Amino acid sequence: SSLVSWARRCVQETANILSEDIVATSVEVRVKLHKGLTFRNEDAKNISEDGTLLIRPIGNATETQDVTLEYCAKSTAEQKKMVDIDFSKVKQLPFQTQINYLSLDGMKCMRLITKQQDITFEKEEAKKDANYKVLGVNAVQKTANMAKEGQFRKAQANAYHWKKMMKGSEEYEDYMVNAAPLYDALQRQQCVDTVSYTHLRAHETREDLVCRLLLEKKK
Repeated sequence: SSLVSWARRCVQETANILSEDIVATSVEVRVKLHKGLTFRNEDAKNISEDGTLLIRPIGNATETQDVTLEYCAKSTAEQKKMVDIDFSKVKQLPFQTQINYLSLDGMKCMRLITKQQDITFEKEEAKKDANYKVLGVNAVQKTANMAKEGQFRKAQANAYHWKKMMKGSEEYEDYMVNAAPLYDALQRQQCVDTVSYTHLRAHETREDLVCRLLLEKKK
């Protein structure tokens, strides 16, 4: 099946990564956001400090390895509780990344990166300055993680969103080449889900159908 083919490709890509020279071991990345922001699509156990601190263990790192993450603004209700900040007047947001690792000679090292990022409320301006190569890598990684966890519907929605977002960018063709096997696997999985649901409906009695609909309604 397509999912099996995609899984085999993931295994091959992992093997390729393992064949690359390791540049550091015991790598851990810590990212701190402004309190008006929060991480999304991340493992909850790696998030703390009201959603503003991400601690992600990486392990061994190679020179070509990519690490991506997602964040978004907190809800309006949450922002209103922050009486010490007038978000309408905020022009920049601070970001801080701390990378802890062991060098190849066993020395404990730490690298600290801080940056003030200008903000904009204009969508087209944000899209113009976006790094679509990084966005594409993140899109494939996050969609693959959702599918691996069995969240196929969420993965399909995420894939559709990013395909629409990437369209029109200079990186679109490269993105589609990298994402095509995953998209095909998700499409085939959707067909399997549809067939399974139709098969279930065909064998339900009227009483069973009403009972199931009531249970779905309670959810």
